[in-house]
Amino acid sequence: MDQKDVFAVALGLPGTPWKVVDVRFDKDLKRLDIDLDSPPGSRFPHPQTGQPDAIYDSEARSWRHLNFFQFECSVNGPGPRVNGGPGSDVHRVTVPWARPKSGFSLLMESWMLVLAQSGMTVAEVARTLSEYPQRVCSGTLPTTCAAAG
Repeated sequence: MDQKDVFAVALGLPGTPWKVVDVRFDKDLKRLDIDLDSPPGSRFPHPQTGQPDAIYDSEARSWRHLNFFQFECSVNGPGPRVNGGPGSDVHRVTVPWARPKSGFSLLMESWMLVLAQSGMTVAEVARTLSEYPQRVCSGTLPTTCAAAG
């Protein structure tokens, strides 16, 4: 098992069209990037119908993931959209590692919630994760952020 396989398993990719295509580590920037893609011709479940559909188009996306030791980690890849056919709208595919419209992985969001529930303020959570408080509040901790005023 090589490093791509390890990260694929850690992200829950087996059994999906997603593949780890590159793992980049920059010691100077203290950053790990995991790049994902899917093979040409891959089909993804339509978010409304569940039926497999070909990719209509995509845009580059990045999701902040849990740190890898002391290094910031991001998952990067296309954000594919599918079209269910005539009369159907184009919809963004749901990825297995993140909620729709989130810039964080599910594990990162879970960790943010644990930190917030431990009594940390939003500013403390953001500082601990090397994020901006506004980004932490952008959907992950809305009720905590609203309460903080």
